[in-house]
Amino acid sequence: MVNPKFLFLFIFSTLLFACVEPFEINLNTKDKILFIEADLNNIDDNQSITLQYNFPSNSSIEYVGIDNAKVEVIENGSNIISCSFSSEGTYLLPTKFKTKIGAEYQLHFTLADGSEYKSSIETSQDVPPISNVYSRFVSKSIAWEQSMLDGHEIFIDTKDNPTEGDFYLWQWKMYEKESYCISCQGGKYYNNPLPLGVCIDDANLKRRNITYDYQCSGDCWDIIFSNKVNIMSDIYTNSGEIKNRLVAEIPFFQFKECVVEIQQFSISKSAFDYFNLIIQQNQNNGSLADTPPAGLIGNIKNINNSVEAVGGFFVVAAKTTYNYWLKRDDYANGTVPYGTLNGRAPSPELAGADTSRPPFAPCIESKTRTAVKPQGWLK
Repeated sequence: MVNPKFLFLFIFSTLLFACVEPFEINLNTKDKILFIEADLNNIDDNQSITLQYNFPSNSSIEYVGIDNAKVEVIENGSNIISCSFSSEGTYLLPTKFKTKIGAEYQLHFTLADGSEYKSSIETSQDVPPISNVYSRFVSKSIAWEQSMLDGHEIFIDTKDNPTEGDFYLWQWKMYEKESYCISCQGGKYYNNPLPLGVCIDDANLKRRNITYDYQCSGDCWDIIFSNKVNIMSDIYTNSGEIKNRLVAEIPFFQFKECVVEIQQFSISKSAFDYFNLIIQQNQNNGSLADTPPAGLIGNIKNINNSVEAVGGFFVVAAKTTYNYWLKRDDYANGTVPYGTLNGRAPSPELAGADTSRPPFAPCIESKTRTAVKPQGWLK
């Protein structure tokens, strides 16, 4: 299963972003960097803001959530929308909060030590619908997990807004039916204690470096996220048709069909410039809500300390979606699926004299897995 947190370490020197002055960050330091994840839109029922400290080193980044902060969103300069703390630095907006087209939003938060931060004001702009979606199979052309895989390119048709200065971003997430729900490396799975069960080490299996995979006890879907930033300015298409826009590259994980949710965002110019910097530095980034490079400075400032480096971006974007049923019936002869276990073939525990084994494993709800049938699933 691919983790949607594409956390790579980027070594940057001086970075420019919109109205933000050049700021040099030495990522070889062990000093912490404040980082914000915030993606507000007009569609999702459950929206949140995450505050965390990043501790970069030469080879990795450690992420630690920030608790005990006061977090709020200011709508149109006066309406204060308070966020409630959840866990691990995540603060929830009120249930079913959605941005309003044309409204202005600003993030404001205060840490436990009194440090106060504000974002620039971001405006929610209307987004056109996706009119058509289609796909084609390609061989060894999809970059995934440092490999070039067979897969499908997905294209859309849409129409640019009639106003000038529109900016778009596309992301996708894929729902694939999963057969195996738990893998135990060097051990066996036991479904007690309920409800999750546990993997228990086995010295013999550890010595032989054996991993066992356990079938799901019911329906289960893996949720796989895009790993590229895909943006466009309407400078060449103002008020015209946007046709044959490549918006997704889907690895051929298995022969079974899947649902691909195409997400089309209308973003601000400042957000466009921010994501464009990510593309220029390195394309290995995830979705709007994922953590961009630790050294990339966004639109949030410490109001009492303008030289503090604050990472991340407060994004306000109108969104529309299209659930596309990818049949996967047009693959080339000889195509071999990569598999849903990161390229590893399943290795189920063999049945023996004990008829209670191997047990089935539960589908554990998470950001990357669900037992709820996704919209657009046709079977």
